[in-house]
Amino acid sequence: MRFRDPLSIAAALLCCGTTSAAETDDDGFFDDVYIGPRYLVTAASEFDNDSGYGFFGGLSYGLIDRTWLNFSGGFTNGEDSQTQINTVDAAIGISHDGETGGVSASYTYWGDPDELDRVALHVRGYLRNGPWRLALDTEFREYTLTFRIPRLVLPPIERRGDIGSDGFGFDVSRWGSDWSWYLNGIWYDYDADLSGLNTDVALIVLSSSALTLADSFAEYRYGAGFDYRFGLRSLSPAFTRYKSAVDGTLTNVMSLGFTTPVGDFTDLILTVGTTRAEHFTNTVFFSVAFAYYGF
Repeated sequence: MRFRDPLSIAAALLCCGTTSAAETDDDGFFDDVYIGPRYLVTAASEFDNDSGYGFFGGLSYGLIDRTWLNFSGGFTNGEDSQTQINTVDAAIGISHDGETGGVSASYTYWGDPDELDRVALHVRGYLRNGPWRLALDTEFREYTLTFRIPRLVLPPIERRGDIGSDGFGFDVSRWGSDWSWYLNGIWYDYDADLSGLNTDVALIVLSSSALTLADSFAEYRYGAGFDYRFGLRSLSPAFTRYKSAVDGTLTNVMSLGFTTPVGDFTDLILTVGTTRAEHFTNTVFFSVAFAYYGF
């Protein structure tokens, strides 16, 4: 099984807007902002052909005009003949969308506290000019990795180590009446040499689950996609590539999403995609999500 970055397609549905069942501002939006409804409730599930699965839920609540408080959480489970992987996701954030720009901030937790986990603070500021939007991102991450030093007779000695990283990125998008597109990227700098996680010593002191979770140490990540709307429905192809900061492995994620209303205030979002990584078996995944807009 190839572990995917926690910002997977299904999880991204919790922070990205849909536009079929609810009215939005004239320029549209891409993430973190819901202008029309008073609140948004989202539920999503994802499955792959490696017997992996995940469930996610989210709530965005309008505090005052154009200001939103966002919560999300979920878990994933994946396994193969050698590795069992369980992770938990949780996030809280706030966002404000003004006439010509906005800002958002979120604090997130992800991982397995017994193997490897991460907390992160993500801040975004953006400017809007007509259908165009340019956002700048900064992210501060702190990882905690559990080492187990083996001994001949006694139980292994357990130690924990922290690794920090700073990330800086951008997001540019353009919204039209029938179609929209976006391009984004982020680059990370770590305060430790991660190549040590790709050695024989790491195979001894780290579990197979921790080594698999270490795929989340990305050197960079960039992506692009567009959204074509026909009536109240839309198709959304997307592409993401990220490079491992541990061994330089490149991973490509391609997906196609379809959004349609299934009620006056409810959207259904179906996504199918594939994850392709060097030296790993390709993975096919499928997700189902519902978004309910409350007024």
